[in-house]
Amino acid sequence: MQSFRYRLFILSALSFLLFFSLATWQAFFNLYFESAGYSGIQIGILGGILQAAIFFSSPFWGIAGDRFGIKKAASISIIGSSILLFFMPHIAGFIAVLIYTVILSAFIQPLGSLIDSLIIAFAKNEIKVSYGQLRLWGSIGWSISSYFMGWILTFADIGIIFPIAAFFTFLMFVLLIFYKNDSGSTVKSRVSLNHFNFVFKNRRLMLFYILLTFSGICLSPVYLFINLYFKESGGNFDIVGAAFSLMALCEIPLFFYGRRIVKKFGAVNSVMISILITSLRLFLYWIIQDPLAAVFLGLLHGLTFTLFFVASVEYVHKIVPDNLTATGQSLIWAAHYGIGVTLGNIIIGNVYDTIGVRTIMLYDSVFALLIFVLFYIFKKRYPDTSLLD
Repeated sequence: MQSFRYRLFILSALSFLLFFSLATWQAFFNLYFESAGYSGIQIGILGGILQAAIFFSSPFWGIAGDRFGIKKAASISIIGSSILLFFMPHIAGFIAVLIYTVILSAFIQPLGSLIDSLIIAFAKNEIKVSYGQLRLWGSIGWSISSYFMGWILTFADIGIIFPIAAFFTFLMFVLLIFYKNDSGSTVKSRVSLNHFNFVFKNRRLMLFYILLTFSGICLSPVYLFINLYFKESGGNFDIVGAAFSLMALCEIPLFFYGRRIVKKFGAVNSVMISILITSLRLFLYWIIQDPLAAVFLGLLHGLTFTLFFVASVEYVHKIVPDNLTATGQSLIWAAHYGIGVTLGNIIIGNVYDTIGVRTIMLYDSVFALLIFVLFYIFKKRYPDTSLLD
């Protein structure tokens, strides 16, 4: 059996590399296609497809992880992602890029939930470490990558983002080779249809996933279209990189203390706090005209993203059985990103050319208030907070 420190290092490095590689290309994804002459609608569709694959592929990869082992599923996902990322700049034409993006997304988007499942399984059996303490390395990776890529793109062609991302993604496969499963590393079982139906027959869980979907629609401009917001406001690649870097850095404290907040206030209350702050953040994006000043709104990112994410993970993890850990977590990504952010990106893409991202921020700030009310109703219907005690 591998030592605690050894496995801790491997999982921390995996989290770091995953988000380092994702930031390398996703932070500049929309800008890449805008520079290639794509319209707002086309960019919105591509961004939507990028997230939509989570809905279709994450549950599949989650079931595969539960059935055959998370390490095997993650290894296949990593290898496919590395190859597809490397050749992305050589794909031309909207239809070809669209099809290619579907395939790429099917491989790369489930990686987050698969690595999360490894981390959660490890943290559950090691009282010395929590999920957040391991996941924070992902924030560090995203912060470093987005900042330096913003600087590199001031003198390099933007197409370089994909081969660089491919290299760092492949390094994850190398790390996984040296990670040995033990009884606490992954839960491997025969996942039957009856077990999978547990998720869909649990009304509380399904309503929670639906609310995560609405939240994804609301938060979509902050995930990907925020780079076009800064460009619309007069910012350059440096500003975009700095904005994503600051947002990632502000995730770190919440990965340390987020679970304490969740245990103190409850998962749903924590989500509601996050949604309320999100509404304020989006409203301020609409008001502020200076792109440099808008960068500092990223200070709220830990509360609007990390707290929301940690609370959601904890909530689902306490409801689903141990043998459905990967499936339950993958459905968080499927609902929030796969459906919610997909719809948000498509909607934004359709109106981007006419009203711009700043006005979209105003509309979404109001939508966030509505989601807050829906979560309040949900809390009244399912008031049990003992799940996280």
